Amino acid sequence: MRTDRIIFQFITPPRTPGTAMYVCVCHAVTDRDIARAAADGARTVRDLRESLGVASSCGRCAQCAHACLKEASAAPHRTIPLLHVAGDGLGQREFATA
Repeated sequence: MRTDRIIFQFITPPRTPGTAMYVCVCHAVTDRDIARAAADGARTVRDLRESLGVASSCGRCAQCAHACLKEASAAPHRTIPLLHVAGDGLGQREFATA
């Protein structure tokens, strides 16, 4: 009797810059959400669980969420460019664009 084996290989597909990747499907959390949480002070998956609900249902996203958190914490902080808008006689105002 012959049995065929299916071997699954998990590889990270190349991502297009500027696109978001879903990390936790149960709670619709993306890598951008995790990066924002890291910027707000999240340092552990437990922090992500408390703030975003990551890994609180099925738990399959915990390893990927940890990797995204580690990457976001290691990345240098980006500065947000400011958009200068002419004021109404009160001078110039600056608005952050994100």
